[in-house]
Amino acid sequence: MVSVPVLLYHCIAPNREITPAGFERQLEYLSCNGYRTVPLQNFRKFLNGDMSLPARTVLITFDDGYADNWICAYPLLKRYGFTASVFVTTGRVINAPARKTISEGGQPPPFTGQHAGAFLSWEELRRMAESGVFEIGSHTRTHNDFNKHKSWPDMPAELVDSANEIFEKTGNRPDTLSWPWGYSTPELAKCALDVGYKMAFAAKPGSNTPRTDKFFVRRFTVRMGDVNWLARRLWLYSHPLLASAYGSMYRIV
Repeated sequence: MVSVPVLLYHCIAPNREITPAGFERQLEYLSCNGYRTVPLQNFRKFLNGDMSLPARTVLITFDDGYADNWICAYPLLKRYGFTASVFVTTGRVINAPARKTISEGGQPPPFTGQHAGAFLSWEELRRMAESGVFEIGSHTRTHNDFNKHKSWPDMPAELVDSANEIFEKTGNRPDTLSWPWGYSTPELAKCALDVGYKMAFAAKPGSNTPRTDKFFVRRFTVRMGDVNWLARRLWLYSHPLLASAYGSMYRIV
């Protein structure tokens, strides 16, 4: 049985753990070693047991929706023939023209925190989706920590409003989300299912096989641009028993 590793990125920036050069080295490694990405729909079919996926299948995901996902990650993914998903916090997406990507002579921006310009614009998201390189999912509207600071009744509006806004601005209605702060509860998962979502990603490592809960898909955070580090993690999370054992030892790795 194969386990599909799901990679979790946030920023691709020159002053962060994953620089544009580091990200490109990782994509080059994936390409040279026969890895492939698949659409979210196919991955969901795999989790349902309705579709088999070959070894060396991976998913590449981004949380939050930082501008460098367009400026830096998008042209590199396109160059190497990979697809990815970006889960956006819609309340942070800005109304602005698309910025130049690094392939167009744009400069990779340093990460400067949570100000408005740090996040994607709707025009950038629209272009990312139209290209086929990115699928867009919800990361709720506000990114609140619903387990600690908000009541569960707030979640339906967060999920419905974010999906509606993504559809209105890009023409794509998401049916997949990633949980803010990386974790969930059975009550929140039921809420997502009830309002029309079909799959949700966590930020806890582990195995992804046809037995995996579709509303708690496991991901490992890519914490450095080192190719050898990534190769070891891909090997680990491709083996169901090892991935499950390692994931049970750590809350978020």
